[in-house]
Parts: sequence; C-alpha cells; structure tokens
Amino acid sequence: MVRLNIDLWFAVGPAARSLFLSVGREGSWAGESQHCLDIDTAYDEVRALIRPDDVVIVMGSTGESLRPLVSRLLEDFS
Repeated sequence: MVRLNIDLWFAVGPAARSLFLSVGREGSWAGESQHCLDIDTAYDEVRALIRPDDVVIVMGSTGESLRPLVSRLLEDFS
C-alpha cells in the first residue's frame, strides 16, 4: 500500500487483521493503515477522516459484507 501512495487504508473485521499486519511489515507505520474490528467502528474512523472530494475504494471478501459501511457513507455524502 505504501508503494501505491495510498493515504489511508482500513482493514475491517477479525479476519482482516493478518492483512493489516502485512501492510505494516511493508512499511506502513505512520498511521496510514488501521484495523477496525467491526463495521460500526470502521464507519466512525473513516467518516472522521474523509472529505467530500476524496476518492474512497471499498474492497472486501464475499464473507465480510461491507455493504452497510458503503451505504452509510453514501448517505452522508449524497
């Protein structure tokens, strides 16, 4: 993620912790990457940081439905 010049990256859910740790091993040590245990916490963290003109990409496995997070963020910025 560091090499891609991504400003903020969030891993959501218990299963995403290992991915979060891998990003840290690649050089993301200054808070660019964060891990949230659940969607509500992720919403609070993301919502506090993004602004209307920011580009937000949400990716998840089929087992971890991030649809509620996306829906809430779209409501805020629509």
